[in-house]
Amino acid sequence: MKTIYMLPWDVDPILPLRQQHPDVQFVKAESVEEVISQIDDTDVLAVAGRFYPGLLAEAIRGSAQKLRLIQTSSIGVDMFTKDGVPDHIAFCNAAGLKGTIV
Repeated sequence: MKTIYMLPWDVDPILPLRQQHPDVQFVKAESVEEVISQIDDTDVLAVAGRFYPGLLAEAIRGSAQKLRLIQTSSIGVDMFTKDGVPDHIAFCNAAGLKGTIV
């Protein structure tokens, strides 16, 4: 399984997962272009919402047939609903991360 992640954090949150799941290929992307160049053989994408609209969304709709899950580090989904997520991809956000839902 291949997971690409592009998260705007100083500390890499995936490092513990690498040790716990050596059978998963974790790829840290530094740019949208890097994600796009590898999206065709990716199973899981973890990405902040601000990186999704535009080129990345277009690439996912066009060539991400293997992609099965997008996990966003964002609480809101606005950036994903704007350009849409293909029906074959499960989408998860970080709802509840910062407090009680009103």
